Amino acid sequence: MGVIVPIVEGDGEDLAVPRLLARVIWGPLRERAAGLPHTVGDAICAHGETKLLKEGRLERFHERALMRRNCVGVFVIFDADGGCAEERALHAARRLRKRNAPVPAAVVVARRMYESWFLANLAGNGDRIRDILGLAADARPDRAPEEVPNPKTWLTEHMPRGRPYKQTTHQEALTQAMDLAIPCEHSRSFQRLLHAVEELLEAIREGRADVTPKPPCAAVQDPT
Repeated sequence: MGVIVPIVEGDGEDLAVPRLLARVIWGPLRERAAGLPHTVGDAICAHGETKLLKEGRLERFHERALMRRNCVGVFVIFDADGGCAEERALHAARRLRKRNAPVPAAVVVARRMYESWFLANLAGNGDRIRDILGLAADARPDRAPEEVPNPKTWLTEHMPRGRPYKQTTHQEALTQAMDLAIPCEHSRSFQRLLHAVEELLEAIREGRADVTPKPPCAAVQDPT
């Protein structure tokens, strides 16, 4: 049984991301996954963005993933926060590509934060998330979900008094509650996640060690 190994940025995501990948693979992408004898393994957690992106750390976590028994693919996910999601994803992918690993990898960067995808669900009337957090029936962001500066703060401000949003408490449950069709309509980075998983599955099926996202053209150079 082949194992896809997630590498995640922070606490809470170590439980949420494997669940999200499994839901995507056996939900929207189930036809792509048909016939592939694989599963999603436990995540490797960096316990903070700086530890994941610091020079040499991403490579070290990648090596740990490759050492997992029956690893057939690696999935890296972290937040853009105030940076450009596309640039960060391309940079991380270049670093992994230089390692010439024998299995494929995909990098996804959530614009703003992972929690932006919860706001995208609320924008599309995600009632299950409202119920879990105790939000008002009309609670939804007043701007594009990925434009909300701090989604975690937004969730806390709209939850009942004295019940703050906590990543380690809520992230896995909200990931399970998301309607996966909704954020695709309100979040480009979630669309990228679905495409990245699809690319990873295709590479695994075809035995290619691709790393995505790929640079837009061969002339693109890493500025860092």
